[in-house]
Amino acid sequence: MDMLPFPYRGFETVKYVLEGIAEERDTHGNHMVYQPGWVRWTTAGAGIINGFRLSDEQLKNGGVYHGFYIWINLPAKDKMARPRYQDIAPENIPWFTSADKKTIIKVIAGRVEGVRASIETGTPIYFLDLRTTDKYSVAIPADMRVLVYNYHPTAVLVGREKARVVEGQLAIINAGGDAIDIEVADATHDGAASNEARVLVLAAAPIGEKMVRRGPFVLSSEEELHQAMLDMSTRNFAEIPATTERRARD
Repeated sequence: MDMLPFPYRGFETVKYVLEGIAEERDTHGNHMVYQPGWVRWTTAGAGIINGFRLSDEQLKNGGVYHGFYIWINLPAKDKMARPRYQDIAPENIPWFTSADKKTIIKVIAGRVEGVRASIETGTPIYFLDLRTTDKYSVAIPADMRVLVYNYHPTAVLVGREKARVVEGQLAIINAGGDAIDIEVADATHDGAASNEARVLVLAAAPIGEKMVRRGPFVLSSEEELHQAMLDMSTRNFAEIPATTERRARD
């Protein structure tokens, strides 16, 4: 995988790496090396141009690259905000552990009981990596829609209906304020590691505004799209200087 420089405007992206090593460079000289467990939360806002590729080490030696790349819309008032990166190392991402020790949750955005994420988001968002050998109920605000994605071979039962979700499947839930039940399917309840389920739980409230999209531009009108295309052709996008906020390490 080798991505040429690519423009973005009007939304946020989240890269979350589980396995492998990759790197990203932008047109202002910023450089990020992704190791397993790293998260980069990018607010494209007024616009950035960057490229993403596997590291030279992984291209040479091979191996698995596994991770997530999520796009998040911004409200109209924030679509031309100053771009920024939030780079969070694994040791700086808080974990929640249930009282029975059978569920652990990496809190990338949002909160679980008393554990709050270190990521700052423009609108309330939940981005959770939940792992359980039994079951757990995730409390989500009533105005949010919820996605549960199973990225592990162990099937799960989701929601009041106990919908069976297998690896690679996504459940879309309008819970209306009810906690989201996530349970290992066919569990032995002995806490065996082989029965561990792993899912991403994503949640946010609908923005409820007009949205127009063309390629990597997610904006509010055709006029804004035209301006974005013009700015892309002249590289008239905002600068993102390197700051102490960026904590990437080779």
